[in-house]
Formats: sequence, structure tokens, C-alpha cells
Amino acid sequence: MKTCIDLIMSNDCPDPLICAINCASDTDVNTNEMKIIPFNNYGTSYLRIRVCLFKVHSTRLARYATVDQVACTSATDFQICSRLITPLTFVPVALPINTTYVEIDTCTKDSDDQFTCLPFVPPSRIYGNKFIFPNSYDIATTNNSVCASDADCLGSFCAFRMHPPICAPKTLKQVTSSGATYFSF
Repeated sequence: MKTCIDLIMSNDCPDPLICAINCASDTDVNTNEMKIIPFNNYGTSYLRIRVCLFKVHSTRLARYATVDQVACTSATDFQICSRLITPLTFVPVALPINTTYVEIDTCTKDSDDQFTCLPFVPPSRIYGNKFIFPNSYDIATTNNSVCASDADCLGSFCAFRMHPPICAPKTLKQVTSSGATYFSF
């Protein structure tokens, strides 16, 4: 992540979203067809993102011509992002435009580089629709969020104006502006 951010800043890339986690498609990030949410992971866990796309109650639609949204109930109902958000990382995530909510699982990585999502920690949920969604999502700060230098903050910088200094969160404006101004807002 640090290499990607350094690249977009040094080359003044017009699109910092090349460093984004794309959960919407296998191609480039297209802001007209996707929602972009900066995730600010101040925590010490890996985060797995599961996306629930717009679903309707098929029986009510067939019988009464009523569009009634239903929740994703099984694992197959969710679209799971292929990349996890690493601890202390500040990264934009591209979601499909028809996302109704996102579940965020807390995961750990073992010595064999295998990820395990913790079943005893309930997933966090972010709700929205095609027109409105949160501008960013922050995982709560911990003692590990305190930084000593910019190198401690993947995709961000150490905000020394805070006491104690913590990694500065990313906003939608930063991840959709020029690469040269990525840390300027």
C-alpha cells in the first residue's frame, strides 16, 4: 500500500483510486458505476468485506407486484471482496452501485499466512442505497493507532497535531483528487 501511495503522489496521478480495493468488478474503478468509501482501519485486525446487493422478496413481487427488499441470509447471498484490509491501513474501497449494505468481518492471520474470520465477533454493518452511503468508515482507534512517523500509517500520514499522534483518516475528497494532493486535505 505504501508503494502505491508513494507512486501516485510522486507521479501526480490524476486518479488515486488505482490503490483502491475493487469489490465491484475485475476491471478498473469507474466512479460512475461504483460507490467509493474510504476505510480507515485504526485497528489491529484484518477486515473482510462482504457486500449484499439489492434483493427483492420474490414471492411478494410475483403475487402482489410489490418490491420489498430482503436481507442476505446465507453466505452465498454475499459478494466477498477478494482482498482484505490490513491493520492500520487507510484505503478506498469500490463497491457495486446496487449495494444495500456491507458486512465487515474481523479476521486474523496465522503463521501460515492463512486468514480466519472470528466467529465470536459479530460483523459490523454499513447501510445505504444507490443514492446515499456513508462518506467513509472508521474502525475505532486503539493504542496501536498511535504513530511515531508516516511509515507507521499505510495509505496515510502521522498527524502530529493530535495528542497522542495518530494516523490521519482518509476522506472521499482525498481519494478522488490528484495524487500530488493526497495528503494535503
